[in-house]
Amino acid sequence: MSNQQLIYLIEQKRETLLEVAKLHGFASPIVIKCSQELDVLINKLMEDSPKQKETANQ
Repeated sequence: MSNQQLIYLIEQKRETLLEVAKLHGFASPIVIKCSQELDVLINKLMEDSPKQKETANQ
């Protein structure tokens, strides 16, 4: 998956998270699950980022 695709998915998941949080509150299990899914996407983007790899190797 390309970084552009990941960024798009992150933006979509963030929007979903905010909408679900408005409906159910931030402590709701569904909001926490959505937040964890967003974390996975962000972590994947960070792992794939060439700048992050370069910094980690120094």
